[in-house]
Amino acid sequence: MSQREPFDRYAIRRIVWDGPHVETDEGRTIRGAVGVTYGGAYRAAEVSLHREYGPTGRVAVEAESYRWDTKLHAHKEHAIFAARDSVARTLKAERQIEIPGKAESSPAAKYGGNDTQNRSITPPSRSR
Repeated sequence: MSQREPFDRYAIRRIVWDGPHVETDEGRTIRGAVGVTYGGAYRAAEVSLHREYGPTGRVAVEAESYRWDTKLHAHKEHAIFAARDSVARTLKAERQIEIPGKAESSPAAKYGGNDTQNRSITPPSRSR
């Protein structure tokens, strides 16, 4: 008589680590999380927090969506590192999105410098 497992051994049994919430430049809130599976392995996740505000300005609905990594980790610390790395990659990718139609005309503009033409700066007069 074969006995079937009542659960998926790769499914998350419980959350064992919740990272701090991080705000993206677009106002999205994300964090990393780690869960332990029924098989005893750890999986990393990137969690998005969605908030909908009611007419009074208070949060009416708050929902989290987990995007679990398919890779299994033997140690919790490895999974925490993978979750933090995933969030960092997402933040970096969202910060690199350029505004459409904005052309950088000089290397100084690329690094946030002044885009005006070079001009000579006159020293202040020494007369008192």
